[in-house]
Amino acid sequence: MAMPELAEMRYLFEEPFLVASNKINEKLGVRATPLPQALAETLAGYR
Repeated sequence: MAMPELAEMRYLFEEPFLVASNKINEKLGVRATPLPQALAETLAGYR
């Protein structure tokens, strides 16, 4: 990605990106992975 594209997309990083998982949880029973677990599993994959 070049610099003009970064400047154009900067607004995406100005505020926290929050995702609600309540709809998929209600319909499919899918639950978000807790952050500590997700980080531990991701880092374990790099070891």
